[in-house]
Amino acid sequence: MRKIYKNAKQSLILFLYLRVNVENSYILVTGANGGIGQATIKELQKSPLILVGRDESSLKNLRDTLDDPKKHKIIQADLSSHEGIQSFITILKNARCKVKAFVHIAGICYLAGAKNFEYKSMLEMMNVNLFSALEVIRTLSRKPFSEYFENTVLLSSISSQRGVKSEALYASSKNALEAIVRGFAIELAPKVRINAVAPGMIFDTKMTGHLYSQEQKNFIESEYPLGTGKPEDIADAIAYLLSPKSKWITGQTLIVDGGNSIKGQ
Repeated sequence: MRKIYKNAKQSLILFLYLRVNVENSYILVTGANGGIGQATIKELQKSPLILVGRDESSLKNLRDTLDDPKKHKIIQADLSSHEGIQSFITILKNARCKVKAFVHIAGICYLAGAKNFEYKSMLEMMNVNLFSALEVIRTLSRKPFSEYFENTVLLSSISSQRGVKSEALYASSKNALEAIVRGFAIELAPKVRINAVAPGMIFDTKMTGHLYSQEQKNFIESEYPLGTGKPEDIADAIAYLLSPKSKWITGQTLIVDGGNSIKGQ
């Protein structure tokens, strides 16, 4: 009887230990300061979060708007260079946080044609959009992070699905993310799921808000059966892919674009 009681007690302790570890695991979110980033942070705030962005004061202000600011951490990082990415990875390792999920929202939209793009600007965009995500996934897939790591959502774009003048370079970075999703989903299964969300046009972000005139915005909106979206629409999709409700989904790109991609010419 004592042996049974002892085993039951050990099982309860193990259960409580695992539960505490799960509850104390963080969701790492890059691009936290942007429109989609802020909406995602607010949607996910019931879980402990690590907010990553370029502007530390903006990160602190964002954290202060959350229901329980003290349970979230911030990391100031510039992901536009190799040195900046490696510095961020070092900080992440030294923080010794248990990261259960990674959401990569950080991005640069570099518009340039085939005849006039600049290598330096293109490399900066690829560092932010692609290479930084690869480095984080590699880090989280290794010990000691791998014990807790179980999910990744990368932010793509519907521009990866079509040819648009001056957007080829930007689209190539998003296409690469989707290729990573498909390949890594096989490599990391069954422990880790990885998916992407491909938004249509979202005007309420720092990246896109200044790119178009009001006339252009009106025309673009007319091309969307459901109108253009809000950052919250993308945050909801990200939250779904992080939740147990999507437990049988991996290696996929979820298009969230108000029906734009299904329209005929």
